[in-house]
Formats: sequence, structure tokens, C-alpha cells
Amino acid sequence: MLLATAAGTASAAGLLPREVRADATADADSTGFCPFYCDVAVVGAGAAGLTAAVTAAQTGARVLVLEKMRMVGGNSILAEDALTAVDDQRGKQWSDDAKREILAEKHALLAEMRRRGRTINAELDEELIDDSLAAVQWLQSIGCDLETSETRPGSRHVREYRAKEGLSLGSEVIGELLARAEVAGVPVITNARVVQLTQEPSMHIDLEALTMSGRRIKVHAKTVILATGGYAGSLDVVRRNCPNCPQLLTTNVAGATGDGIWLAENLGAAIVDRDAVMLHPTTHALTGTLISKPLRKAGAILVNSKGKRFTNELDVPENVARAVLAQPGGWAWLIGDSSHFDSVLFERLTATASITREYSIARLADSLNIDLSDLGETLEYCRITGATSGPFARPLPATKFVTPPYFAIRIRPAIHGSLGGIRVDANAHVLDRQGRVIPKIFAAGDTVGGIYGRVRFDNFGLIGAIVFGRLAGKNAAAEALAPSQTAPAVQRAETPAQTSHQQASADPQLDANNTETETNGG
Repeated sequence: MLLATAAGTASAAGLLPREVRADATADADSTGFCPFYCDVAVVGAGAAGLTAAVTAAQTGARVLVLEKMRMVGGNSILAEDALTAVDDQRGKQWSDDAKREILAEKHALLAEMRRRGRTINAELDEELIDDSLAAVQWLQSIGCDLETSETRPGSRHVREYRAKEGLSLGSEVIGELLARAEVAGVPVITNARVVQLTQEPSMHIDLEALTMSGRRIKVHAKTVILATGGYAGSLDVVRRNCPNCPQLLTTNVAGATGDGIWLAENLGAAIVDRDAVMLHPTTHALTGTLISKPLRKAGAILVNSKGKRFTNELDVPENVARAVLAQPGGWAWLIGDSSHFDSVLFERLTATASITREYSIARLADSLNIDLSDLGETLEYCRITGATSGPFARPLPATKFVTPPYFAIRIRPAIHGSLGGIRVDANAHVLDRQGRVIPKIFAAGDTVGGIYGRVRFDNFGLIGAIVFGRLAGKNAAAEALAPSQTAPAVQRAETPAQTSHQQASADPQLDANNTETETNGG
């Protein structure tokens, strides 16, 4: 993927409004602004933002995306595991008994989410569950290569969808969203951090963005969608909002600093669960590299520095994280054998984290400085029982430890996301502190609070971005294109003339020295 300057290569590709393509460089230098006009402006180019942009463009709206980082994807591109979706009982293929079963599973899932999340907005979590399957099907319709892999334990209709073997889920989704944005003619301007939103009397929204070199961009939009993600990429922001959170590394990208939350708050938006931060229980202790749950589901176990198990590794993430932090030093060993590590997972882990590998339990114990009798007793118990009985029993009988070599990774929890954010209604409108709609402003993804409450279930983050990105894109476009709209005439960006998608970077100084090809999968 080619990163290009706003007044340079991207202009040649027809990505910019006509008035910026002609003598824009001189005008921008003299006035200090590069002006853009659109129906819908999207702030943030992760899964929620790109989904909103594509959805809005598919309805006929003229859309512009602003992304503060050099490349798109945000936290979404790091997604490794699965998308969770619930069968839709409205489908004609279901019998009456099956429809009742689906509804019962939906209600049970919602009850569990509300019990653990505590502060969930009931309208939003129902929307998440009801529209989850349609969101997966929409991703498949735009080219995402997803397949059903398994159902949630104890369920027949709550399913997990993964990228085909060998593909990264996040890269697959972001790559196809970006490709569809190209087809729809949606410009994506990188290196452009939005620093101000202004509601004008003429019923349009002005956005001001700054580039890394200090260049200013002004966008005039009929509606705006905030999709900048949460704030867990900045440990300083985490400490300010959640002073009681343990001091840990973060799995988030550096760009996740909550920009959209603060922009909305400056317009009077209500913020909910500001201090809600979630932890991932297993990341590399030194680097923070995420070690996802499939390794534990395949049979790997957690032991402390004495070689003893101390938790059900498949318990809910917040419980596993607390159990690890309660161990001496706040860390543990994740131990498995060759049957637990497939080749793709092993290659990915060894590229980013140090792994201890030994061909005997005795040598492994010696390498980990654990008494052999203690570690041997733990692993022997797992061989006999599969860890499905006794203390810390787990539901999957895969823990046998009979296939050397044996592996160990030193892990500790890390900050995995912020759950607080902007209060929205069931149509993705941003609400003020009195519960009133703030006109023309929408939000989606981790910028929004109340979807999950204070706990997010495994594999619900990315599907939430797609569900609410579609909702925000549809409603923002409908409002922007409504006949009563009185905003100034909008100039359409020309359709990209090249087949390779070009991100329009707002920072010509940076890109003059750093033009490079980016690959986003898919």
C-alpha cells in the first residue's frame, strides 16, 4: 500500500476534492489550511471507522476518513482469535423449536453479559447480539475469508468465526475494508490528527486536523463519526482515568489515546465508565506481546514460580488476570508441549517473544529454576486427569503433556483495552450530559462506552466495532443526505483512477522522506 502526500501522489490518483487538486499547495501554504468538503467525515481508520465509512459510501454519501497514524488499522489489525456471532432466529431455515432455542441462548448470553458488565446499556448490548450475525455476513460479502470454527461452550447457536488457516483475522478484516473503501472512492488521509470539532450555525461541522509537521487541515462535513478507539494505548491516560489500575504494559497500539472521547467531551458529551480498564491475562512478561487464549484452550497450563497450578486457565479473563497478579512477583509460566503449539502460532510467538524449549521435563524444570518434583507432580496430574477434575478444573480435556519438546513462556497480565467512552443512543448518536442528542455527531467502536459495561467478553471487541460501525455509517449518511439538510454544497472527490488503493497522507514533509509500501493483508 502506497503512502502518499495530500497534495502530491494522492492528488494524481484523484483522491482529493477538486479545489485541493489544482493550486492547493500554494494556497494551503499561504492560508495555513487545506480545505476538504464531504457529507460524512469519519475520525479514525480502525475497523469501526472503516466499516462506518464503507457503509456510508454505499448509501451514496461522500465520505472522508482522517487517521492520525501513518497507517490504518488501529487495534483492530492486531485481532488474532475470532468474531463471536449469534444465530438469527428470524432466519427461515429454523424450526419453531430451534427458534425458541436461539432466543433462550440469546437471553442467557445477555444475562451473563449484564451480570459481569454491571453497567451495560441494555439497548446497545441487545443491538450487538441481534446484529452480530448480519455483521459477519456483511464482512463475508465484501470479501473477508471467514469460517465457522466452533460454538461457545454450552451453546449451539453462539458461534465463533475465524479467518481461514494461516490468515490473521485483523489483517484480513482491515485489508478487505480498505479495499472496499477504494472501490467506493473513499479518501483515507493518514498523519492527520483531529484536534477540534466545531458545530457551525449553518448546520455543518468543522473539523480541524494537524499533521506531524504542523500543517493544518480543515474539513467541512454534514455529519461526523468518531471512531478513534479507546485510550489504553497511553499508560499516562490510563493512570489518569484509572488510578487504581496496576502498573502494567499494554497490548494496544500507540495511537489508542482516546482522542475521540475528549473531542466529544469538549462538545458536552456524556462519558460513561471512564475508569473501566480491562486486562489480558497472558502476555509476554518483558515485551507485552499478547499470547491469545487458543494456546490455553489447546491444553497449555499456568504454573507459578513453584511449579504449581493456581487457576482454571479457561476462566473468564478478569479472574485469570487477578489470579496471576496474586502470585509471587505477579507473573507465571505458561507451559505446553508440541501438541499445544501449531506451526503458525509457534512462528508468530518466536518472532516476538522468548520461549524456553526443552525435550524433557527435568531439563525444563532446571531451565525454569523450579523443583523437578513439584513441576513433575503438576504435569503428571494433568496427564492423568486432563486437568478436568480436582482443584482449578477446566472443561477441555486436552492437557496431557506427552508430546515433547515442552515449552514455557513467562507471562503476566497487561492492559488490553478501555471500556469507558462516549454515551450514545441506539442509533449511535452522541448524547450530552442531559441525555439529549448532540446534532450531527455519531460514534462507534471502542470510543463508545456502555456496550460492554465494565467487562468485555472474549472475541466481542471486533464484532462490536463492525456492528456499531455499520449502524453509525448508515445513520450518519441518512442524516447527511436528508432533504432538510441545509449545509453548504459539497464537492465530490473524484473516483480513484488507479487500481492500487492510496492513503492520502496529510504530512508531505514526512512522506517525502518515508514513502513506502504497506501490506495490510486480505
